[in-house]
Amino acid sequence: MTQSPLEIIEVICPEFLTTSGYGYYVELAEVNTSEDYFGEQYEAAVALRACHYWELNSKSRGQNGTVTYLMEGRLAKSFGGIGVIKRDLERTSWGRQLLDMIDTCNIAASTTNYEALVRYL
Repeated sequence: MTQSPLEIIEVICPEFLTTSGYGYYVELAEVNTSEDYFGEQYEAAVALRACHYWELNSKSRGQNGTVTYLMEGRLAKSFGGIGVIKRDLERTSWGRQLLDMIDTCNIAASTTNYEALVRYL
């Protein structure tokens, strides 16, 4: 039995459901997640992406981005420079879990579902 994204979120991130307007994050995640690409893992992918959007919005308020260096006077310390975060999904643990899922769900070159392949490309 497949669980809905909200049922999955209830288990992995219950504080998400206490946020007003949480349905918006789920709807946005559904629009930006390909059911053809993820197949049976679609609901889990939507749940992870919704949690990612929620965390970016609720916990990152007031931050302009990732700290890549600190500077005081003429002394500077670098933490990797420009490009440390290559993709938006790397900014949260939910996004990194989704990236792992993406890496394991690649459409095989021998796929016969050409419509899914075209949408993926």
